Amino acid sequence: MNTTKSIKQILKGKELSRDEIQGLRTNPPLLLSEAELAIVAGISPRSIRNYERRSLLPFIKIGRRKLYRKDAVFQALERLEFKSVV
Repeated sequence: MNTTKSIKQILKGKELSRDEIQGLRTNPPLLLSEAELAIVAGISPRSIRNYERRSLLPFIKIGRRKLYRKDAVFQALERLEFKSVV
C-alpha cells in the first residue's frame, strides 16, 4: 500500500512535497495529527485508527481533533513490538 497516497487523501487535497514529508520524518512536532503520525511512524492511517479503537494508542481529543503525543505513541508502539527469539 502506498502510504503517501492515503495520507494525501486524508489531508483533503493538501499536497505535500517529498521535502515536507522528509521534514516530518526527521523533525516531527510534539503533537501530531493522524496524517502526520502516519508519515512519521510509517504506518497507515487505518492502522492508527484500529490501534486507537483497541485502546492501544494514546491520543488527546480537543473538540473534534485527535492529536497524538509523539513520545507516548512511540512508547505504545514499542509495547506492541514482538521480540524475536533466536
